[in-house]
Amino acid sequence: MTTRRNLWLAVTGLASIAMVAAFTLWTAQRADHEMRRDLIREARLVAPAIDVEEVAAFRGTAADTLSPAYSRLKERLVRARRAKPDCRFLYLLGRRENGDIFFYLDSEPAESRDYSPPGQVYHEAPPAARSAFSENRAYTTGPYIDRWGTWTSAFLPLESAQGGRAAAVLGMDVDAAAWNWNVLRRSALPASLGVIAFALVMIIIILVESRTVIRRHERMLIDSEKRYRAFINSTADMAFLKDEEFRYTIVNNHLADYFGRRREEIIGLSDYDLMPGEAADNCRKSDLEALSSDGIAVNEEIVGDRIFETTKFPAAIGTTRVVGGFIRDITERTRAKDALNAALEEKEALLRELQHRVKNSLFMISSMAELEAARSGDPAVRKALESLGGRIHTLSELYTMLYRSQDTRQIPLDRYCKSIGDSLYAAHTDADGRMTLQYRIDPVTVDTKRASVVGLILNELLMNALKYAFPGDRAGTITVSLKAASGDLTLKVADNGVGMPGGSGPDHPGGLGLELVKLLARQMGGALDIRSEGGTIVTVSFSGRENGEERPQTGTTAN
Repeated sequence: MTTRRNLWLAVTGLASIAMVAAFTLWTAQRADHEMRRDLIREARLVAPAIDVEEVAAFRGTAADTLSPAYSRLKERLVRARRAKPDCRFLYLLGRRENGDIFFYLDSEPAESRDYSPPGQVYHEAPPAARSAFSENRAYTTGPYIDRWGTWTSAFLPLESAQGGRAAAVLGMDVDAAAWNWNVLRRSALPASLGVIAFALVMIIIILVESRTVIRRHERMLIDSEKRYRAFINSTADMAFLKDEEFRYTIVNNHLADYFGRRREEIIGLSDYDLMPGEAADNCRKSDLEALSSDGIAVNEEIVGDRIFETTKFPAAIGTTRVVGGFIRDITERTRAKDALNAALEEKEALLRELQHRVKNSLFMISSMAELEAARSGDPAVRKALESLGGRIHTLSELYTMLYRSQDTRQIPLDRYCKSIGDSLYAAHTDADGRMTLQYRIDPVTVDTKRASVVGLILNELLMNALKYAFPGDRAGTITVSLKAASGDLTLKVADNGVGMPGGSGPDHPGGLGLELVKLLARQMGGALDIRSEGGTIVTVSFSGRENGEERPQTGTTAN
């Protein structure tokens, strides 16, 4: 709508300007036409003073100056030119048989540099002068340029007593600049009146349009206020606006209902007029905080036994800075939140107690397995019980970390792997330092399920290396590596011992421990690879996701 109105105003303005320009041009042309008609009339007033028969007797030579008639006619032209201030030159022209236009005489004195002697050919004679001879009619022409300047001229044919063609042509020159100035002067008043008239029309159009726009804006303002009132009254929150003295200027129905008054009764009052002093102090404090900030201030305020969340913000109305806000009763929500937090704390306590009990139970089972292994006289049973005790100990370490951690869902896998390695190394090596254990582990955090599987795999691989890689007095090094790249995990246990019989590859045959590792790797969606070249290297790679689980979270440093 605004675009169409602006377009209409622009078109109207341009049309008015075009009309004013056209009217001004028409006025100037009309003034020029009237002045040309007056110029011919003035030439006709001069014509009776010229005896055409005397002019016809001239030969158009220097000898004409000796004739009394020449002096008499020249004096008449001089007097006539003086009587007409706008006229610069008066002169008589003749035409020879060959068509040349020449001067009989002019109004200039002989000593003037603009003087034209009898017989001087007028080479620059305009077509109007020639037409005056050939058509025996009066003409005006100009502006045109000759050797004397730029002129607007009238050419009046003078007929002899016998009639027929013109015996001479009377020329009257007016300077073109003076002519244009007179045209402008004559057309100025009508043009000005036209401009004023058009300006008045435009002013009337603009006033009418402005009145229409004002009425439209008034309707829009009324509709906007209705929508605004509907909006703030539809919210479940209490809404308000306060002036620079913190008096209410706008309130919605919910705030009016809270105070038990009508909206009109609250307007102009402050919080000290509506609530106890301590509560009003709290409101004034948060009002000042919001007014001094450039953002939104959110606070909790207690009024009686109710808890309110206030969202206050500064606003500008003209040059005045005011405070607006929304108030929400969060009493029930706060009580429900407190109850939920208490229940969560109780649940966390129960979970930690359960983890502690599971850890103790696993430790007891592991200890019992070790005791039974020591008592058993059957080497196979003793070996099986020792392996079972190690696996249970590995799970016990996991629950120990869970019990000590603030997060019961995520485990730092690097610390868990080191804990398993240190325990197995201490239990299966002597103090002679014949075997050494190294770690190259990235900091990685995974869920408890994945951590338990990785721990069991590491337990089996590290147990095999400690038991079988360095028989007799052979010395060597075992290296545990855990790398994370693009969310994937790679666990590697390598030694420089005697190697494993049976070659290399993912299908390498092995005992129960390796079969368990293969099973756990498949459970994790991973792959197992065994290399026996200058020792044993067992690598287990796990994909970044399994059954929609999140990828492992890696740290920024490596151990």
